[in-house]
Amino acid sequence: MGTTAPFRLRTAVTPGKGNFSVGMVYGYTQKDRVKIGSGSSQEPYDFIKGNRAQPRAPSQLEAHQQALTANYSPTDDLALFINVPWLERRTKTLNQTPAGVITESVGEENGIGDITLEGRYNFWRSTRWDKFATVLLGTTLPTGQFSADRSPTPSRRVAEQTGDNLISTGPALQLGKDTATFTGGLLYSQRWKALWLHTTALYTVNPKNDENFAFGDVANIGLGLHYTPNYDLMLGVEIDASYIEKNEDQGYKIGNSGGTVTNLAFVSDWRFMNAFGGNFKFRGSVGLPIYEDLNSREIVNQQGRTFTQTQLGDGFFGNLALVWTFRAAPDY
Repeated sequence: MGTTAPFRLRTAVTPGKGNFSVGMVYGYTQKDRVKIGSGSSQEPYDFIKGNRAQPRAPSQLEAHQQALTANYSPTDDLALFINVPWLERRTKTLNQTPAGVITESVGEENGIGDITLEGRYNFWRSTRWDKFATVLLGTTLPTGQFSADRSPTPSRRVAEQTGDNLISTGPALQLGKDTATFTGGLLYSQRWKALWLHTTALYTVNPKNDENFAFGDVANIGLGLHYTPNYDLMLGVEIDASYIEKNEDQGYKIGNSGGTVTNLAFVSDWRFMNAFGGNFKFRGSVGLPIYEDLNSREIVNQQGRTFTQTQLGDGFFGNLALVWTFRAAPDY
């Protein structure tokens, strides 16, 4: 059939009974500009230098992710997936003294992330095998490290008045969520000759962990269009949008977390060799956020001057995967 597999999305097409694949994946993400709401972004240095009351500002986030993945289909309708990631994350922060001197500090965390488990069940497909509807259920296991170290917090009275918490310890450096998470949703795929359309609608629940911290729940929709000029090659474009709720710490919302992000990615898939009873593929993608509306928070310091807690945006991301796929001969 020449089916295609999306990158940031999921496909409703299950590979068929006896299909097994393993892959090695490398991903890179960089964010390097201060983003407040949906307005234009700023260079971090210009942002902090423009306000003497601003004690600090995020400067850059770099994230490297290596992963081992595996897919197995015990039946034509069911596909199982596992992702075991190794994360390397680095953040840079600009710090400003009351005298206006600006310095930079660096934080790093490396280690295994949360393992992802997913199952896709194809509950309907057309008799021509060109339309597919599938339900997805998934979870993550709390195998990644979570640090409970916190910045100084405000009094309970101040937190209750504002409805937000002043904690600004960066979740970006956490390797895991310290709790299992749960994802569910629907997938739909359709083929028109050499074109494939993939759509997805998912919701992820992030429960509170034992440290009384909860990452915000995530609602995600996506659309992908793939072109297959021949059986060995795929070229495509994918767009996905996520709404992320604010994180919570000790029962209070964190003002500079969550928001809405829409990403555009260009993808390709090349089957370059048949070997060991299966085939090898290179899969690649590169993209960037095309719309961001990120939450921020204004704070009044002890001198009565206002500064802003904010997030990093813009930047780009890319992925490269080497995948080997094998399918056992059907026994029917």
